[in-house]
Amino acid sequence: VTTYNGLVKGLNDQTKESKYRDYAPLTAEQRKEMDEDEIKLWEEKAKSGLLRNDSLIREGLSNMRSLVYQSNPAIEDKRYNTLFGIGITTSKNYNDGGTLEIDEDKLRKALEENPDAVDQLFRNEGKKDDVVNGKTVDTRGYLEKLRKSMDAFEVNIDKKAGRSTMTDAQYTIGKNLKDAETRIKTWQDKLKTIEERYWKQFTAMESAINKANQQSSLFMQGQ
Repeated sequence: VTTYNGLVKGLNDQTKESKYRDYAPLTAEQRKEMDEDEIKLWEEKAKSGLLRNDSLIREGLSNMRSLVYQSNPAIEDKRYNTLFGIGITTSKNYNDGGTLEIDEDKLRKALEENPDAVDQLFRNEGKKDDVVNGKTVDTRGYLEKLRKSMDAFEVNIDKKAGRSTMTDAQYTIGKNLKDAETRIKTWQDKLKTIEERYWKQFTAMESAINKANQQSSLFMQGQ
């Protein structure tokens, strides 16, 4: 529970970090004019809020939180087929982001009355699409469901943010960066074409002016 709560709190805090729009990434020139402490403080501000209200993290936390209230049809004793039934619930404080709380008296009572049911609730080797009483249900223990939920959460993060072994074409942010680079290159080519056209126009106009000046001088000499 302590480890779980630490993870939830860490992720939840990142989705609520303040964003400082005035702190843009430092350029090489700016870094040269600042000492290490100034750079560190600036970058902390610049990175703050990068995951504020991130939908992927919020969805991952929501999926993990919902598992606490799912019942396990494989457990015959209905009093103990949910975590909240044995005294484990999420915090009533919305700002806690779904951290777990334990009612020790309720949990102790459940362990004394039906320890097998409590063990099964956590570790039952069921299936996601098991069949109980003619219905397709999820009979996996809470720990297995939590692992799979976190695995899916990790996969979704990889799809968006990638990892060191991936190429840019294998994750969303990488694809966006490649697309941005392509668009920048396209606009640079367009600007170069426009610049060349203006130079040709300028050269032609300068040539015409010189020619006009020469003709004007001839007229003046003729007079």
